[in-house]
Amino acid sequence: MNRNPIFLKQNYHEVNKLIQQSFLSEKGPGDLPISTRKNKIAGIIAPNFDYINAGRSFAWSYKEIAEAEIPETYIILGTAQEGINTYLFGDWNSPLGSVLLNKQLGKTVIRSFPKVRNNYDTFANDRSIEVQLPFLQFASGNQERIQFTPFLIGTSTFEDITLLADAITDASENISVICSANLTYYGKGFNSVPFIYSVKENISSFDQKAIQLICKLDSKAFYEFTRDSGIFDRYNITLFIELMKGLGCKQGDVLDYFTFQEVGKQKNIVGLASLFFRR
Repeated sequence: MNRNPIFLKQNYHEVNKLIQQSFLSEKGPGDLPISTRKNKIAGIIAPNFDYINAGRSFAWSYKEIAEAEIPETYIILGTAQEGINTYLFGDWNSPLGSVLLNKQLGKTVIRSFPKVRNNYDTFANDRSIEVQLPFLQFASGNQERIQFTPFLIGTSTFEDITLLADAITDASENISVICSANLTYYGKGFNSVPFIYSVKENISSFDQKAIQLICKLDSKAFYEFTRDSGIFDRYNITLFIELMKGLGCKQGDVLDYFTFQEVGKQKNIVGLASLFFRR
């Protein structure tokens, strides 16, 4: 049975319009992708957020996907409360249609690293995977042959993350990785208030240091630097860095970064970024 959208309630035309507006927006790429597909991309980081407020960052990342070769499988990484989880029950529906699930890759990873759980419940109310699919479909020209395998990463040791990265790249090197993640979450609503003065400046400064570690592929330093921080997506980002290393990347590039402040809630702020890594 296919997994239906939980958070994306708009229809095909509404979502397609939001995506196009994101590409064409003043702070986005400014134009739609061209379908040359001459590049080889290892992975991107895109926000785990809504399209209206973060569409520009999605667009920056997915322009790279749209202009690169289509791999055998996209690995999409999201965040769970705990453990390492995958979903092998059925394909996923989005407002733009269905996306095929590569169950075999997931099964191979589980055989190699049994701590991965095939977990239906963890994905039932997850947004982080769902929000990536329409942009991926748009960037891929809605080609029916694209397929993906999702992983939700919760509290994990650095050793387990490195073992999982090895299991994924051993299962297939013909992959591109999409990391659905935000940077610092700040505010009482997130139970994360590490400082009270110069809030946006402090968030930006911390996030920029984290971005530097990501782009330098220093996964261990990133894992330690973000311990006890407001970067709640630190585990899937650490896995992403390890996968980029395994795919032979040397460094990453920053396409976009900004902090989003909720209207009417002065201290609820999220750092949002778009990063990409070439092969």
